[in-house]
Amino acid sequence: MKKEKVLIIKTGYSEFLDYDPYSRKVSLGDVLRTTCILNLFKDDHVTWVTDKSAFPLLENNPFIDRLLQLDFLTLKQLESEEFDVVINLEKIPGICALCDNIKSWKEYGFRFDTKSGEAKAYDNAFEALAISYDSKSKKENKKTAQELLFEMLGKKWENEEYVLGYLPKTKEEYDVGLNTQIGQKWPTKAWPTENWDKLEELLKSKGIKVTRQDKQGPEIFENLNNYMDWINSCKIIITNDSLGLHLAVALKKKILGLFGSTPHTEVYFYGRGKAILPEPIPGCFPCFKGTCERGKECIEDISVEKVFLEAEKLFFGESKDKKESIQIDTKSLVDNHKLMYHPDRVSKWYENGDCYPIYVEVGTTNLCNHRCVFCALDYLKYGQEFIDTNMLLSTIREMADKGVKSIMFAGEGESVLHKDILLFVKTAKESGMDVSITTNGIPFTKEKIEKILPHLSWIRFSIDSGSPENYALIHGTTSGDFNLLINNLRECVILKKEKNLDVTIGVQFLVIPDNKGEVVKLAKILREIGVDNLQIKPYSHHPNSLNNLIILPEDYNKIEEELSLLESEDFKIIFRKATIERISEGINYFVCYGLPFFALIDARGNIIPCNLFYKNEDFTYGNLYKNSFSEIWEGEKRKRVIQKLKEKGCEDCRKGCRLDVINRYLHRLKYPESHDNFI
Repeated sequence: MKKEKVLIIKTGYSEFLDYDPYSRKVSLGDVLRTTCILNLFKDDHVTWVTDKSAFPLLENNPFIDRLLQLDFLTLKQLESEEFDVVINLEKIPGICALCDNIKSWKEYGFRFDTKSGEAKAYDNAFEALAISYDSKSKKENKKTAQELLFEMLGKKWENEEYVLGYLPKTKEEYDVGLNTQIGQKWPTKAWPTENWDKLEELLKSKGIKVTRQDKQGPEIFENLNNYMDWINSCKIIITNDSLGLHLAVALKKKILGLFGSTPHTEVYFYGRGKAILPEPIPGCFPCFKGTCERGKECIEDISVEKVFLEAEKLFFGESKDKKESIQIDTKSLVDNHKLMYHPDRVSKWYENGDCYPIYVEVGTTNLCNHRCVFCALDYLKYGQEFIDTNMLLSTIREMADKGVKSIMFAGEGESVLHKDILLFVKTAKESGMDVSITTNGIPFTKEKIEKILPHLSWIRFSIDSGSPENYALIHGTTSGDFNLLINNLRECVILKKEKNLDVTIGVQFLVIPDNKGEVVKLAKILREIGVDNLQIKPYSHHPNSLNNLIILPEDYNKIEEELSLLESEDFKIIFRKATIERISEGINYFVCYGLPFFALIDARGNIIPCNLFYKNEDFTYGNLYKNSFSEIWEGEKRKRVIQKLKEKGCEDCRKGCRLDVINRYLHRLKYPESHDNFI
């Protein structure tokens, strides 16, 4: 049952942050941007009153229960109803007077002043009204429209997006859309036609596929749904400050917004765009006027070259040289090791034969929602166990105190299924550790993404197919999970850009015979979404695993060649070629020297050397329900297990394992070769 009965009045006659009490020109963009407040009333019964022309923006909105046209009959009906909440976002005096006569418990927005006959503010709306009335306040305002809207309702805006009901019928087929037209109310917003012509020519010269609003048929201008379909067909929209800009925001497009007479500070691009401004003219820009008193509109001062350069950056990515140098280093390290960056810890191991780990992997549960055909742990029975929250929190803090520098949540199940995964991630970060997650991504929700992502150094999604049907086969799930996962990836990328988060969003693809034809499909999807990298991992047989798959070297070579064409400055493909070679070569050392630098905690609280020893008491260091991390790490049982592993050797170990390249490095330190001193 709906909680409260809410009435929202927004016709677009008077723009939310402008004052024109006699206007009847509808600002559809202003109507659309106010839909962000619907996120506050998802569980309530919402009636929205608007002008008939705005219906296409609001119809089929999941959070609007009743959409009414503002007319005489509607006014009489509303006067006879009762509401819990009335929100009036119009400053037209007659509409304000109407709202004052509607029976309600709480009122927000604008009201009618019986003495002056003008709009006045309810509590919390004084700042918005002042910005509307006073050009000085408007110029000084640095808050977005969304912030001011939420403050009017006594709430804090937390990046809630526009809510558009219409579902476009088109798919993205153009690289760039030039949204050239503006409404009747603000002719000073228009960038000159000759500038659009030059920009179109420059973009096409770079092989960019361009479509242009003013070159479409009349159906674009006569039907708002067709207009939304056209916007949706573009990856990037370059636009004046107009309805098209707000539609591009609602449809989550990359955007370049050109601003002249109106303030860019009120518009928020959610990390997907940028405002392009003319050089400021003292006392002029922005003027908030529909006609220019200077003789030359300030938007004309935005050069074609400036817009073109920004469009190139948005399309191709910026800082090419810098990103390439960083990414080359990152790619080499992913397929190598980083132990050389921890000389103090290595020195302690070299002198004492032991040390506390640098990195710990934690499995919060042995429950998994997928049944991947290549799963290395398919020999284990999937459980229903979740690690105890208080015990793990205490362990995380203790590990940090003992010098553990990084933690990854992964393990024998899907760690994100644990109800307290956010608490674990946040505590690890606050304790001074770098934090990461490897996940199949399905248990994520938008809320989880928003709360977890800011605390991570990196997150890696396991996506081992490029189509729903094959994904279902490989991951042992339903085909619907593929689209859910892709959507979760999009949400991560959007949040990263919005919040400017320092987190790497990556995907790993483990190549096996049944999915080798899917790699390129996935890479194209990931590049379009905007993830940072795709790692191509080779299959390596786990000695205990029931599966034993074979992929030929020539298959890897073909995949690498095809993928090389898809790499860009912003999307790196990390092909684990060195790992493939090491798997083929086999193990060339006889002791696993890397064990002191790494530990694995399973869902039962056991600390084990690596994933060869799940449910193997003979090679378990200890259990955290019985002893603390430091007691186990320094205890006699762990020493006995390490000794047994030395005697056992590495002959039966997994080729190309996590510690393989570290073992090669440490073996070389133990047994240097003749020319190693020539650095």
